[in-house]
Amino acid sequence: MKYTSVSPLTQEVLFQTDSINDEDLESCIKKSHSAFTIWKETSIEQRKSILPKLAQLLKKRKTDLAKISAVEMGKPITEGIAEVEKCAVLCEHYYTHAEVYAQPTVFDSQYSLHYVPMGIILSIMPWNFPYWQVFRAVIPAIIAGNVVLVKHAPNVPQCALAIAHLFADAGVEEGIYSNVFLSYEQINKLIADKRIQGVSLTGSTKAGIEVATRSAQYLKKVVLELGGSDAFIVTQHANLDSAIKVCMRSRFGNCGQSCIAAKRILVQAEVAQPFINALLEQIQSLKVGNPLVEDTQIGPMARKDLTEVAMLQIQDAIEKGALCLTGGKLKENTSNFVLPTLLTHVNLSMRVMQEEVFAPIASVYVFDNIQEAIEVANHTEYGLGASVWSQDREEAAYIASKLLAGNVFINGLVRSDPKYPFGGIKLSGVGKELSYYGMQEFCYPILRADLT
Repeated sequence: MKYTSVSPLTQEVLFQTDSINDEDLESCIKKSHSAFTIWKETSIEQRKSILPKLAQLLKKRKTDLAKISAVEMGKPITEGIAEVEKCAVLCEHYYTHAEVYAQPTVFDSQYSLHYVPMGIILSIMPWNFPYWQVFRAVIPAIIAGNVVLVKHAPNVPQCALAIAHLFADAGVEEGIYSNVFLSYEQINKLIADKRIQGVSLTGSTKAGIEVATRSAQYLKKVVLELGGSDAFIVTQHANLDSAIKVCMRSRFGNCGQSCIAAKRILVQAEVAQPFINALLEQIQSLKVGNPLVEDTQIGPMARKDLTEVAMLQIQDAIEKGALCLTGGKLKENTSNFVLPTLLTHVNLSMRVMQEEVFAPIASVYVFDNIQEAIEVANHTEYGLGASVWSQDREEAAYIASKLLAGNVFINGLVRSDPKYPFGGIKLSGVGKELSYYGMQEFCYPILRADLT
């Protein structure tokens, strides 16, 4: 299996490497196993000592790291810098809070629940946030006392190597963090390997089901952060300026290639036209171009196949009655730039309302009453996130309480933040990342008697 960087901008092959051979993989597993026997016995204070150096290196190298993601998967460089800075914030958060997060849960004077690290965790990571997703998954696991084997996405091998260099340069002992370019056959073998105790995957629902099915055969713990089709609900009592500002950021950040993006925009009829007019104006002002140019807001799609799916979703919506107010086509003389698109008059039969839309496509559904908004929002197999926009506190709280999603925000951006547990329900995933949950997920919860 090849790991290949192909420029989304030029289609030029930038870098290529083969998957690891079985002999070297076995050596890597042995090093990880050996490292774990030592790492699990170190104190939280010792483990967290790697974090300040990692944070420092992330800040120092943020521009260089952002350039790599720009050329490998098309992320605008300013967004890439922000992603790397967020990784540094995560390291600083766990440096401050790790000892509290690791404390046993005390039930009474006799018994408490202790969290014991499992061992080697296989982390299968995606391309769309090539730095943040890795740090979000592995830092809590490592600080809890585990070690990780990281299999990154095939189209971002240079990002994968850059992360491995960060850990090595921060003085993290060999075997605690290991980058491995794996074939699909090797992934299956690792899941079956008794030395691998858990699997963390961020990716598509299809990939999550495959990993979960394989892991279940061996009773392996899994944490799955999968796809989403988040509802962005705007009622007649919303602050429209704030809602539009966040909607733009949520829907069009990273060229729309985000699991927690606002994918289904539901607007109450009373404010639909002013919302749509303002949204259209904002979308038409977006600068599309080279992701290495500082003022670019929309870069190319990461891969050609993603572009093709996006165009089919737009075509399906138009054929079923949607109005395309802007975009709906490729940028002239390009094969990988989907112009920022606004679709109105969408309905539940359309692919944009049924599938995950991983592209700069905003779909607006107009609803008449709150109950309709709740029903449409929940009319999906996904359950990752949702946001509710209303200045009527009672209304906002009621809607939020009825939404079937793992992360519900009121008058705010759906986001993953180190302070809060993050994870979806239904086909959007299993388990939680971040906060203290992120440290506990790959630990054995063991009830112990306290006789001191």
